[in-house]
Amino acid sequence: MRRFVFCAVAVLLLAGCASEPEPEAVREPTPTPTVEVSANQEACASFGEVSVDLAEVIVNPPTDMTAVEATDGMLERIDSAYLLASGDVATRLQRLMDEIPEQGMFWLIVDDTDYLANVGSVARACEADGAEMRIVSWG
Repeated sequence: MRRFVFCAVAVLLLAGCASEPEPEAVREPTPTPTVEVSANQEACASFGEVSVDLAEVIVNPPTDMTAVEATDGMLERIDSAYLLASGDVATRLQRLMDEIPEQGMFWLIVDDTDYLANVGSVARACEADGAEMRIVSWG
């Protein structure tokens, strides 16, 4: 009987040694929420800067240069923002550029109605896309 108990204990011990341990479950890290940034963020911010600079020239014309000189390069800056934009933001920036008076940006001092409507249109597209844009108007 002792031999039987000894054999039974030995078999149980050996059986325990022979089995492979259960693999530990691989724990996937919990994904952390990320803030989604609009693809148009840079375009909207750049255009916003131009609109602020233009408003400054319109409201407080510089005394050391002409309106043409003061607005020089602003259309190119709007174009640079357009090249960064996509979707509805790009479409609205294109419309804004197409409707700039032929005389130049300085002509907005005289007739700003279409321009300001287009700025509002671009701002709404930026907002709908989740992009921030600072605009200033005059009137």
